[in-house]
Amino acid sequence: MARRGEAEGRQLFLRAAAPLHQVRVSASELVSDSGQRLDRRWLAWHFVNYVHLERNSRATPADELLWPAPADYPDELSDDLARDLPADQTQPIYLRVTVPPTATAGRYRGTVTVQSAEGSEVLPLELTVSRAPAPGPERFAFVYWYSWDEACKQFGVARNSAAGWRVLEHLAAMMKVYHQNSVVIPWHLISAWQRPDGGLQIDWTDFDRYLEVMRRAGVDRLFCLAHVGSRTTQDWLCPTMAAHRLEMRRLDTLETVHVSTLDLLPAVEQHVVELGLLDRFAVHVADEPIAENLESYRQLSTEVRRRAPRLRRIDAIHVPQLDGSLEIWVPQTNYLEKWLTGFQAAQKAGNELWFYVAWVPQGAHTNRMIDSTAIKPRLLHWLNALYGTTGYLHWALNHWHIPLTSLESPGDQYICWPSRRFVANSSLRYEAERDGMEEAELLAELGRAGTPAEQSHGMVSDFTHYRRSWEELEQARRQLLAELEQRQR
Repeated sequence: MARRGEAEGRQLFLRAAAPLHQVRVSASELVSDSGQRLDRRWLAWHFVNYVHLERNSRATPADELLWPAPADYPDELSDDLARDLPADQTQPIYLRVTVPPTATAGRYRGTVTVQSAEGSEVLPLELTVSRAPAPGPERFAFVYWYSWDEACKQFGVARNSAAGWRVLEHLAAMMKVYHQNSVVIPWHLISAWQRPDGGLQIDWTDFDRYLEVMRRAGVDRLFCLAHVGSRTTQDWLCPTMAAHRLEMRRLDTLETVHVSTLDLLPAVEQHVVELGLLDRFAVHVADEPIAENLESYRQLSTEVRRRAPRLRRIDAIHVPQLDGSLEIWVPQTNYLEKWLTGFQAAQKAGNELWFYVAWVPQGAHTNRMIDSTAIKPRLLHWLNALYGTTGYLHWALNHWHIPLTSLESPGDQYICWPSRRFVANSSLRYEAERDGMEEAELLAELGRAGTPAEQSHGMVSDFTHYRRSWEELEQARRQLLAELEQRQR
């Protein structure tokens, strides 16, 4: 069952006793019982690629893994149009139907044909479009930090070239499809020079163009200026944080100088006000403050507020003692669970409360590791609706230059893959996250009262206790859609 304006995916599995050559897939249009039609262009398919892992995620126990490494794990949705398949090897094929917002409710039928040089097989395809209306405006913020450079490298173009800007447009379009509605703004988009009097002359051309690309794509709920500062050493327990210094040139002598990011904040704030985007703008102070550097972080955040008093501050955090230092709190889910009451008190005091994951937490926590079930990244987003948080952050959409062996946590580094035909290839995990975001919106739309288990028809009891059955997930989702349908009558 699918809701109008959303996508529904399923896998079929192909296995043959003899080799197959030039295997490809095609689909018919889908026709409803009342004669309504969904054109075949609304259906996409992908071979699912396996990734080989020598070692499993370091913080995930054996009972939380799909299977032990070394082994192959399904993830990437390939951009291959056809491929040869050896005998006695199972090949998953991912099918996705995107339902137009204007589609008529009802049961649709069609066929999927798997063809090869040796023959073909026709399979039935059935889709029920729910009577529930298409979703309204998104309730939750969703941001992936990403690499514009990595996407450009796949096409051999420079980031600041005309082709590089087209790559950004395609990235933004992909973000929107997968419900990302907020984006980080790199400091390199602010072109500044130092005047002889020590003041700054700023060219906002690239900054404004970037905002316009994202706004046209609909990735414009929140613009987050990248971190003002960081730890002063590479040591995680480093007790001090300080503002970064940006390299620029003097206007009169052209000599290179280094200027604190703090010195640019007043101009950033003023420009954002002039653009009319103050209510959709925030600034990162420094990433992941912990108890060992909390005092230094608070001092830096205070200075950020002094330089730009109208800009909201946002950060991923590991500590709750941040009253007056942030307006958008983003605790890691294990810390959100640990100090839930305190974080909810901060939310009631007027702050926004999101959550994030990175290479941790693992174990029974919902995350997006390649060697865990994809039900985890799907249910991850249900937490927003079930706990009253309003956003999700992750640091890595497409950091392809970082190996999957990094921190022995395969999947933390990226959730989409390099592509030969597209700006990126999706993955089973990315598809699961899209479904989970849609279901979080459905849960919020219903506004069911009670415990997380009562709200979710038993799917999610708390942060680490949830059902692992895809059949039970589908049943819960159908029940939620049925409730929404009932309310429309």
